Amino acid sequence: MKCALVITDGNSSGAMNFMKRKTIILSVSILIVLICGITVLLSLQPFSLASTNERMLKKTISSLSDDVEVIKINELIPFEWDYVYTFYPYMNIEEIEDIIGFRSNKIYMAESENIQQLLFVKDDKVVCNIFGSSSNLNFHFDLGEFENRYVKIRKTDQHSFSVEVRDEIKYFSIIK
Repeated sequence: MKCALVITDGNSSGAMNFMKRKTIILSVSILIVLICGITVLLSLQPFSLASTNERMLKKTISSLSDDVEVIKINELIPFEWDYVYTFYPYMNIEEIEDIIGFRSNKIYMAESENIQQLLFVKDDKVVCNIFGSSSNLNFHFDLGEFENRYVKIRKTDQHSFSVEVRDEIKYFSIIK
């Protein structure tokens, strides 16, 4: 019968495996937290292009003097865009997406005649969506007569708006 004496320096394989597992678990936990954090930030998108442009347009409109009677569309809209659409109330999202030619999570259905939606598009992306009632927005846009339940205006047409203030609401009516 042989007897063997094993001398270790305190770094047994069990201790090494425990440390490796601990490091792996810690690394995976940190990775999961980072992924979750990034996902939450991306889903909130408080500084998305569309919301930034919405704030800029609202600020431009609110700072516009009540004495202005006519303004060019390109002087009023403070961001890049190709088309602006407005839709008949109750038009569902799928119909709107068919009209503009692409899908977007920045499109809503107006479930009342009092709700206005101005959808600004550039390069097949929604770059601004103004959605709400005139009384909440403190402005209203009339882009002209609806054809097939929507109106589409091209930036290159360089229209102007007549501007009128009634009951503290600015009304913009397109001049064609």
